Amino acid sequence: VVVIFDGLDRLPSPDRFWAVVDQDFRSLRHMRVGVMAAAPQSVLYGQGRAVSAHFDRVHQIRALSSAPEDGGYLKSVITQRGGTDLLGQDEVEAICDSSGGVLRDLITLARDAGEAAYIEGAGEIQLLHVIAAIKQLGESYLRGLGPEQIGILRRLIKERSFDVASSPNVELLVTGRVLEYSATDFRVHPALEPLLPKPESK
Repeated sequence: VVVIFDGLDRLPSPDRFWAVVDQDFRSLRHMRVGVMAAAPQSVLYGQGRAVSAHFDRVHQIRALSSAPEDGGYLKSVITQRGGTDLLGQDEVEAICDSSGGVLRDLITLARDAGEAAYIEGAGEIQLLHVIAAIKQLGESYLRGLGPEQIGILRRLIKERSFDVASSPNVELLVTGRVLEYSATDFRVHPALEPLLPKPESK
């Protein structure tokens, strides 16, 4: 018997995650029941690794790259959910590209584009509705960023380097503003990047 817990990756920190699941997971283990759980990404870095040590195996699900083979999978997710009945090819490609390969954002963009079309009374989802949804997602990631965080994001865009040992950097990873495609490939979320404030000219 295996019990699967979903949604726990939304908890803000590894300490909060472990405080919620510790007692239940230990009880299940004593009953010889297997446990599979979605955990916050923060258990992979810094002090969060102490939490991941409680599990036999930790599997990281990274964002999918924009390579053709991954792009095809993203499109298939929209197709399987009936999205292509309302979305044209250009709209689907824009949603896939701007999701950054994050499935949750992919679904959010498709849904929000549909809502924008519905509010306008449009008979189909047009590119302008997709663009509005992308901007809305980007603004949600932009909200709450301070000068230090914006500086980190700008350096990442320019220098393509990112230190996962730094607490501010880990926070950007955990909140989805920075996406990890491999151990050496980190990028600013594509919906957020065009909305970052321009650096002040000296």
